This record gives sequence, structure tokens and C-alpha cells, in this order.
Amino acid sequence: MIPVGLVRQTLVNELKNVNGKIAVATSGGIDSSVLIMCCLELGYKPYVLSFKMDNRSDSYDFDAARKLAKRFALEFVPVLLPSLPEVILEKVIYEIKNFHIKKKTAIECVYPMIFVFDTCERLGIENLVCGHAADGHYGLSKKAMIHYRSTKELYQQFRKAYFKNKNVAQSETLNQIAKEKNINLYLPYMKQTYFDLFNDLSWCEVNQPRQKELVRRDFPELDVMKLKNHLNLQLGDSYIAETIGAAVLSKVAPNAKSPVTAYNILWRKYG
Repeated sequence: MIPVGLVRQTLVNELKNVNGKIAVATSGGIDSSVLIMCCLELGYKPYVLSFKMDNRSDSYDFDAARKLAKRFALEFVPVLLPSLPEVILEKVIYEIKNFHIKKKTAIECVYPMIFVFDTCERLGIENLVCGHAADGHYGLSKKAMIHYRSTKELYQQFRKAYFKNKNVAQSETLNQIAKEKNINLYLPYMKQTYFDLFNDLSWCEVNQPRQKELVRRDFPELDVMKLKNHLNLQLGDSYIAETIGAAVLSKVAPNAKSPVTAYNILWRKYG
């Protein structure tokens, strides 16, 4: 078992020496919330950014992020995602043409981040911190829970395979967008130093008695927030996937049953 405080110190170290305005994109979950705590420990006062569809009521993620900002006296910046089919189609084509994104999940996950970067650019925020790829360290996907948590060896096999993908959690795509916008992007969970923390641990040592126990243990000030367990971005009550899919279907393949058909048509045309 790794010493108490080491997870916290490792994340803090990854965010040292940041100059200028800084923001943390958060869902109100544990992974992005602890990054806000790291910023505060370093003396930064980060903006707290969270997104929602502009035609929907506040999602659980959005509300949790706003409550987190309020508790720690930080400025909350809402990012409202356009729901107009014309805008969605334009941005999906932009994703496919510029970043060669093909898969449904990737398209849906990158869409909100485009507007997060736009918001940073508009507000003159030079530094953006994101919790992308954090889940890969804990093995909480359906696939991992079924096939890779029973032994230490299987758990470590899952982690290595997950991070072998250069664009895991769209990290490379986000770096490309950041470069276009001239914004410094920080992805602490993509760093080798964080990966190495869990090298000799089993799934149970990392996730019991609570999911992501080792990170929760090192940030007790967040216990009062009762942060949610793992849930994929495109699931839950945000309606991001449903809205994007329906918009693209209506514009590209109105008679098809799945947005995958529409995405494939766009890929063949622009990919």
C-alpha cells in the first residue's frame, strides 16, 4: 500500500509553476475535484468550469461543480453547449476533419470540450486543468469490472493496455485543440508519475472500501461533498449524447435508427 499523502503530493507536483489565469474543467466528480484542491494548496485561485446543454435543466454534474465552487469561494463559469442541430453538425464535422475522430463516444466527449476551450480563450484563461484518463487507473469500466479486477496481474494488464493508446480519453485531441487556442493544457492523470503509483497494487487495494479509495483518502476535505462514484461523461442526466446524436441524425441520416450511421457517413465524406 502506498503511503498516505503520496497521491496528493504527486498531483500537486504536476501542477507546480503554473503562471497566469488557471481553470479546472470539472464534472463535480472526485478526479477533477481533487485537482481544484491541488490548485488551492499551491496558492492558485482557479476558475471552476462545467458544462451543460443550453436547452436542458442543470445536470447532476453541473450542479455538483457549482456547489464545489461555492464551498471553496471560487468563481463558477458555466459553459452552455449549443443544442441547435446546425451548430452541432458544424462542430462534429470540425472534429472529424481536423482531428480524425471517428468513434461515437469520442465525438460526443470532444464536443463539450470545444466550448470549454472557447470559454477559456474568451476569458483570457491561459491554463486549463482536466481530469481526463483518471478512470483508467482504477479499472471501473464495465469491461474492467467483469474481466480485470479479480487478480493483481489482470488489473495491471488492464492499466497498461488502457494507457498504451496514445489518444486515450481523447487526450491527444485535447492537446491539439489547446495548441490551436494557445492554451496550456494540464492532464495530471496522463503522467507517468501518477501511473507508477499503482504499479504494485491490486484492484481491491485501490478501490476499497470506496471507489478510488486512495485518492479519496488523501483529500478528506472533500468527504463532506459526498462526491459521486464513476459514471461516463456521455451517460447520466446531461443528455449530451442524446442531443448530439439526434441533431446529427436529423441533418445527415433522418431515416436511420442510430447516430452511428450518420457519423459513418460524415467520416466517409470528411475523415
